Amino acid sequence: MNNEIKLKGDVSIQVIRNNEEIYNQYIPNNIMTVGLSTIVGLVGSGLTTPNKFEWMSIGLGSSTLSGNQVQLGSEAYKIAGSVYQVTTTNTNDTLSFSGLYLIDATKTINEAGIFNGSGVNIGSMLARTCFASTAAISGDALYLNWNIKFS
Repeated sequence: MNNEIKLKGDVSIQVIRNNEEIYNQYIPNNIMTVGLSTIVGLVGSGLTTPNKFEWMSIGLGSSTLSGNQVQLGSEAYKIAGSVYQVTTTNTNDTLSFSGLYLIDATKTINEAGIFNGSGVNIGSMLARTCFASTAAISGDALYLNWNIKFS
């Protein structure tokens, strides 16, 4: 029996312009230290229960990934994502977050994160990823699908 819990996963980012895919990237996720401590609060009986993770952000930051980060480098959009459990190896062992961003102005997007708060730069960050910069213009749709497997 293995009693060690690991979190790992991946992020899929897709940009659609005029009904055509112009960008698609699949990259690993990075769990933040503050995200781990928030998970402990969600699991622990009698602890102050933090908000659940359901908010997804994309941003324009240029900072290097670090496990102790608490927010994106430069948050541009935050939406309430759809969150559900899926089976990867064992029943319901993976959290899947998905969301659609409708871009309203030209921005160069290069980072994303999962949070437990709704406002810009609000909430604990569970995970963050950085990806190749892509220019999104007004009218583009950006789809984000994030999977975090507990094993």
